[in-house]
Amino acid sequence: MNTEITTILSPAKININLKVLSKRTDGYHNIKSRFQLIDLCDEITFQLTQDKDVIVNLGFELENNDRNIVYDIASKLRVINKIKSGVHIDISKNIPLGSGLGGGSSNAASTIIVLNYLWKLGMTKNQMIEFGKNYGADIPFFIYGKNAIAEGIGEKLTACKSLNDDMLLIYPNIHSSTGEMFSELSYPLALKNNISNDFMSIFLEKHDEVREFVNKNNQININLSGTGSSMFIKYHSEKELQKLLKIIPDKWRFFTVKPLQYSPLKELF
Repeated sequence: MNTEITTILSPAKININLKVLSKRTDGYHNIKSRFQLIDLCDEITFQLTQDKDVIVNLGFELENNDRNIVYDIASKLRVINKIKSGVHIDISKNIPLGSGLGGGSSNAASTIIVLNYLWKLGMTKNQMIEFGKNYGADIPFFIYGKNAIAEGIGEKLTACKSLNDDMLLIYPNIHSSTGEMFSELSYPLALKNNISNDFMSIFLEKHDEVREFVNKNNQININLSGTGSSMFIKYHSEKELQKLLKIIPDKWRFFTVKPLQYSPLKELF
């Protein structure tokens, strides 16, 4: 048995835009969004073991009733494929939780891709996507591995060109619940509004400090990723970046990120 340690990078994404088209009978929503991979990544280490245990070290405690989706996926793949070995998975988080950057979905997708490779399960990319979408609407995108226009619940993907812009990513230390944000949508939706993200106004209504920040800097094109809480600003020079860094409140986190053409995991599928 191969007990070699495999370490991979699990990338974040931003939503260049996000429109909610309708609510479905299954509780999901039909959306249209442009997904862009970025070079902010978690690091995940996988090691097959002689025992039958699936052990996942997240490096932090889960809050409330949050599920350990990586554990769920690894356990399910092991059982349905009658795998005799176990696996130890260590996740080093750089992507903030509840930030609208898809960190959890990316980790889940990475787990499917890597275990398909290590356990020699023989799943095609489409089979991995079909399996993954049962655990989260953003997971198919991360398995797809290319920048894309996403439709349906996020599983209908059409490849698109990558952005070329560097971006300043701003995280206001707020954990934004995707389910809660979707529950606060008002119907009928204003499908033809000019706002690039349908959740921007909802997010700003809920968070006074962020609303004041956006209003104070209304001359800057500040965009929300996903259902929040991260925001991003494109920039084109070091001088422009230095000006932008001065507007960020002291207690907030920020990252300078670059767009990716493909997922770092492309060699495994």
